[in-house]
Amino acid sequence: MAVALLILTVAGCAPARQTHGVSLAPKPEAVTASGKPGCAQGPLNAEEWGGQPFRPAPVLRSRNGTLTSDLVVDYHSSEIAGCQTHLRGYDGALVGRTLRVRPGETLSITLRNQLLPDGVPEPDDVNTPHNFNTTNFHSHGLHVSPAGNADNVLRLMPPQSESLVEIHVPQDHPTGTFWYHSHVHGSTALQVSSGMAGAIIVENPDDPRSLDSVPEIRAAKDQVLLLQQISYDANGEIENYDQFGPGAGRNQAACQPSTVRLCRCLSCTPARCSVGA
Repeated sequence: MAVALLILTVAGCAPARQTHGVSLAPKPEAVTASGKPGCAQGPLNAEEWGGQPFRPAPVLRSRNGTLTSDLVVDYHSSEIAGCQTHLRGYDGALVGRTLRVRPGETLSITLRNQLLPDGVPEPDDVNTPHNFNTTNFHSHGLHVSPAGNADNVLRLMPPQSESLVEIHVPQDHPTGTFWYHSHVHGSTALQVSSGMAGAIIVENPDDPRSLDSVPEIRAAKDQVLLLQQISYDANGEIENYDQFGPGAGRNQAACQPSTVRLCRCLSCTPARCSVGA
């Protein structure tokens, strides 16, 4: 008998909350405005849009102690449950590539921000969402340096710029499941809501102290499941914090009978974050 793993996210708005007097609840006109076919907020028809084959994100691995890669930030078009969206993302996809490294190695990422200048003056209140096309790179959960060109969340990478990020993973770093995303104050939620996130796996099967060395885990197929809450308005876009709209659909990851999988689950949303394996 076939075994299946179902991943379900419910269509709907990001939860309303107050941040320094700025309401992040969607305005009525953002919810009810006419726009592209299939983009209006409402219940997701799981029979029509569910059950799609699960497609894991591409994987990048380190070589000779370094994981070297470009990471392009730009708009891309994707269909979500019948809505043609136009969102910011990494490398033209809704999900960032999975980065796999070992303790003692280095992430060397050239981030190319190909977005256009914002064209909107910065607000008087720094806590009002702003700088939506300015980004950076944060390795969420890693015990690494926050200085210089490492995991520096205070660093700004403006539109039409190229920046090198070098993050050294300490030799004694624990193995596990982590994630990366943009972390500019003022634009983090909007960019993560567009899908700007990906998984980081720190692995070390040669270390007897690591769970990776357990024979059953080493033999199991490793499956990374990154859950996102993609937000957009009736036109399939997210250009302001009041335009949070429908969510994503339901995918199906088919498992063969009598198989064992190591499932690394990350909930990478602006409202909730959880990691499990």
